[in-house]
Amino acid sequence: MAHIYGPIFKFHLGSELHVVINTLDLVKAVVREQNDIFANRNPSIAALTISYGGIYVVWSDNNSYWRNLRKIFAHKVLNNKNLEACRLLFSTEANVLASMVWENTSDPNAK
Repeated sequence: MAHIYGPIFKFHLGSELHVVINTLDLVKAVVREQNDIFANRNPSIAALTISYGGIYVVWSDNNSYWRNLRKIFAHKVLNNKNLEACRLLFSTEANVLASMVWENTSDPNAK
């Protein structure tokens, strides 16, 4: 989609608007320079329920607790060893998802 729409694009998935940032430089700019805008968002009731009141790293407020969670997450989960071990799974699932999206958007008679 980035080849068609560029490095930043938006789309609706159901009733939710999603913004995709597809280059590392733009992601760094958003995460570092616009952090306060995105960091303290209001989670939905479903997010609060599945995250035990918003205590997971995704839904925590931008404070010292969140910074500690982020450090642990980056160190334990996002290290090269773990990412390399999951590469085949990630690429397989991404291909399945892309195929499903393509099938649903390429057929003009699809509902």
